[in-house]
Amino acid sequence: YMGGILEYTQYSMTIRVLSRRLVHPETRDQFVQIINSLKEVASYYPGFSGCEHFRSLTAKDEVHVVMSTWRSARDWEHWLQSPTRKDWTDKLTPLQSGEVDHTVLVSFNEPENHVPA
Repeated sequence: YMGGILEYTQYSMTIRVLSRRLVHPETRDQFVQIINSLKEVASYYPGFSGCEHFRSLTAKDEVHVVMSTWRSARDWEHWLQSPTRKDWTDKLTPLQSGEVDHTVLVSFNEPENHVPA
């Protein structure tokens, strides 16, 4: 997964990751509790800079997006592959429909983050 991203980013670039999930409406409260716990756990992980949890007001489905910020693509990759994250995401899987869609972003507001086209 990360191989392609690491080709285009420097390990020292700050990145943001949008993790989009479709959540079963009847499990929303449980899902939010687990996400809040996962955010707390991630806050102790090297390179984690913070995150926000959003829910769509306009989509007909329960669309939830977590936007996390990481010091580098390498830090995100380590978190993505970590047993700690897997344990927590295993708790989320039954509460959602389909797979998680991760989009990794770099900011063009920081000159060192300009990625060649």
